[in-house]
Amino acid sequence: MPNKVAEVHKLLGNELYYIYTKWNYFHKLYCTSDATIELLNYAAESTFQFFRVMLPDDIGLSICRITDPASTRARGEQRNNLTLSFLATLIPDSDAVLRTDVLEDISDIDSKVGPFREHRNRRISHHDLDTRTKQDTARLD
Repeated sequence: MPNKVAEVHKLLGNELYYIYTKWNYFHKLYCTSDATIELLNYAAESTFQFFRVMLPDDIGLSICRITDPASTRARGEQRNNLTLSFLATLIPDSDAVLRTDVLEDISDIDSKVGPFREHRNRRISHHDLDTRTKQDTARLD
């Protein structure tokens, strides 16, 4: 594997592991049983309610970030992003089959990321009025 590909691959692997870790914590805290949630509410109600809202937002943002385009325009110049799409651009022409496989996987992932992007756009990045007035239906849970 070329050095630049290996470097970006490792960085993305770290990002994915971090997302997985956050999801694991969220799942253990809020998705295991009602008894666990009751205990959390009893122990530190406002703190754990804060985490209950914050963790899904953070996980969604993380998923959106690593599936963003390979580069974006900022301050008049094109800047590379640490994303799966950028990783695909680093695969050399000599590994066209690998690049094709990776691009197909990215396309499959992109087809599943829509709900996270909508959540990010309506709830996190912008104060969408309909979302803010109907918060119970606007969250990814």
